[in-house]
Order: sequence, then C-alpha cells, then structure tokens
Amino acid sequence: NWDSVSLAVKTALLSSQLNALSKKDSGYLIFAQQSKQLAATTNGSIMKTLSGNNSWEAKRHAYDQLTKAVYNYLDSIQYQNQKIYLHFCPMAFHDVDTGYWMSTKNEIRNPYMGLHHPMYHRGMLGCGETKDSINFVP
Repeated sequence: NWDSVSLAVKTALLSSQLNALSKKDSGYLIFAQQSKQLAATTNGSIMKTLSGNNSWEAKRHAYDQLTKAVYNYLDSIQYQNQKIYLHFCPMAFHDVDTGYWMSTKNEIRNPYMGLHHPMYHRGMLGCGETKDSINFVP
C-alpha cells in the first residue's frame, strides 16, 4: 500500500516472530537449525531495509528477498498448516525484472503493482502467475 508507517509496524512484528521461532525448542535439530538460519538471514539487512528510511525500490527488493527466504524455509520444514502459494510478477522492477510474493490464496493480487503504484495504479493488480505452492497438509 506504499505506507511506510504500516510497513515498519508489520516488519517489527514479523521480526519478533522470527526471533521467537529461532529460539523455540522443537526437539528437532534440523528444524532448530533452519529456524535460526531464517532469522539470521531475514533479521539483518532485509528487515532494516523494510523498516528503515529507504527508497520504495529498496523496500520492494527486500520484500522479494524475504519472500524467497521464508518460502524456502516453509518448504524445507514441510509446513503443514494451510496451503501457501508462491506468486510471480514478471515486471516487478522497472517492468523487466521479476519479483515473488506469497499468499494463502491462489488469486493474484500483485503487491509490486498494487493499488497505489505511481504509474499503473490499479491497472496491474492482477498481473502475475502462480509459480509453486506448499501443501504438506496430511
């Protein structure tokens, strides 16, 4: 939504959740290692970029990195709650570079080309496609 204040609040919440996850003792060594690795990967420059006084371009690149890290983590631990979709935008950056995001819905609602995009406005909200999904539900 191109809203820095809301983004900073949500980034702080996600960061605290990732930190809590990395400290959780699941009894499974591989889960603990992967959780710590995810927290280390995302809580560095990615979270600082999302919550800091950076350009929207930098924030969008950080969001793409965060998406990839969290999606790989959920896939590696065989996440079993609800189906997660990995969506893809072919023109997320300058109309030529790709970007990814996750959703619990298969419907495309592109955050890179969202409602408040300075050039496209609502016109590209449905731009993109589903590339993959995680569905380890027993």
